[in-house]
Amino acid sequence: MLPWVVRGTIFGTLLSAGSMNAVTGNLVAIVIAFWARFSVETFPGIRRASIILPTTLTAHAVVVAWFVMTRFPYDRVALLIGVVLHILWLYFVYFYGERRIQRRIAVVPFGSVERAFKIDSITWKLL
Repeated sequence: MLPWVVRGTIFGTLLSAGSMNAVTGNLVAIVIAFWARFSVETFPGIRRASIILPTTLTAHAVVVAWFVMTRFPYDRVALLIGVVLHILWLYFVYFYGERRIQRRIAVVPFGSVERAFKIDSITWKLL
């Protein structure tokens, strides 16, 4: 919504078709990126920070491709600002959340599990 409001107040195009389509496109891209990230993040071994940029860029590229193919009017600057703000917001939330979340991992007490207990940033639960 921020790119739409900024462009609308500066250039007076708040309710133009291109501006409204850009807002809708940004919202659709956010939903697509959200769905794609949470579909992939659940797999083991996936680093969440490494999929933020590709999923966000892919979602916004799908929206831009849709606008180009349908020839609907859209505000390129608002879409670009939306992409940049979306990426910055996701990385901010990621880094803010990573510092505050205490991971909990359950361990079956077989083998040399004592070394794992030395990691202080994880709450260990013996099964």
